Amino acid sequence: MEKESYKVQYRNGKKHGKEQLFSENGKVLGEGEFKEGVPLGKHWRNARKWTASLYRPFDQQGKLLEPILEFTDQGQKIAEYFLVGEKRKGVSHLVSRWKTEK
Repeated sequence: MEKESYKVQYRNGKKHGKEQLFSENGKVLGEGEFKEGVPLGKHWRNARKWTASLYRPFDQQGKLLEPILEFTDQGQKIAEYFLVGEKRKGVSHLVSRWKTEK
């Protein structure tokens, strides 16, 4: 039997309701709430050892309240940024894990 690793519902082609990510043994590794595609409240994702690896707080209109924070599995902060459209703004990488293509 296959285990569920990701769950989200869509309404009119947009995420709506709770989005969840699961570990191989069924524990919730991350979640966030959407209303017709707009992210609301805390969005988070944990690494394998239950240290935060992603944190994104939104208000009730979907506006990002604080910078998005990303961490390694060991809990070291590697990035802090805002999103403007689909692009990162004010990117601060302490450890670069994204490669740019030439």
